[in-house]
Amino acid sequence: MSLTEIAASAGFPASKAHHYLVSLTRAGLVERDKSGTRYRLGSFALQLGLTALNRMQTHRFIPDALRSLRDKIGHTTLFATWSPLGPMVTDYEECVGGLGVSVRPGTVLPMVNSPCAAIFIAWLPDALLAQVLDGFADPGLTPSRLVKIREQTRREGGAHAAGVRSPQIASVAAPVFGRGRQLVGALVTLGLMGQFDDHPSSEISLLLRDQASQLSAKLASMGLP
Repeated sequence: MSLTEIAASAGFPASKAHHYLVSLTRAGLVERDKSGTRYRLGSFALQLGLTALNRMQTHRFIPDALRSLRDKIGHTTLFATWSPLGPMVTDYEECVGGLGVSVRPGTVLPMVNSPCAAIFIAWLPDALLAQVLDGFADPGLTPSRLVKIREQTRREGGAHAAGVRSPQIASVAAPVFGRGRQLVGALVTLGLMGQFDDHPSSEISLLLRDQASQLSAKLASMGLP
């Protein structure tokens, strides 16, 4: 569409529409055609659409997996995917009983000392990981530290930590893969220290990794990314 057509459709003056189009172009959501007079969806908009489409296919299996795990262990469970800001919670199930840990969809989890972040550090392609780390200045994420996180997480098949989001909270995370061992996201459970054993060989960790493995097998068998 041309600037005039976009302005008319949006009900904006052409000057205001142009202002928005400049910002959208910078964000990659819009781009000009070769003539320079018409606009179309940009590469990032197409990426968002494809990501949403893929997530619609895989998403229907995630809530059941979260509830099944939550019912087995009694603690809060969540699923996180990779975003331009880092690991972001997309789904969660509250703990069984009164006292527990609450996490809301849209929460961006920390990149430092985070079991969830360790999953993405371990299995995310380097190019995608670099997009966030390039703008993330923290002395705790040196190249040598990243290598250690990757090696340990892959060796254990998951990650665990305590006192990251709060001194009272412990957490365990495991990877979920789709077609071709492509990382889909991280399955995570967290609870209050003293009630939650985050050791790699604990029953909670074993049940989490088993649930993540089952979900991965289901997605892979259906050819879902």
